[in-house]
Amino acid sequence: MDQISTLERADKIVPFDPHARHKVAYTLLTLWQKSGSYFDPDEFVGKVAQTAFALHNDGASVFAASDVPAH
Repeated sequence: MDQISTLERADKIVPFDPHARHKVAYTLLTLWQKSGSYFDPDEFVGKVAQTAFALHNDGASVFAASDVPAH
């Protein structure tokens, strides 16, 4: 559940809008189901966290669905 904790911390850095939250959750669920391992989901969660930090550093106030990185 480290992935969920990481996403919660990212959401505290720059709040996810509802569409971004849905897109991240859907992508993570799909990766869990298709990959059969934690490597792909971990990589995606890391990208989401990096994006949240970058948005924060750029002064963004929200993490939009368009900000969700490709998997």
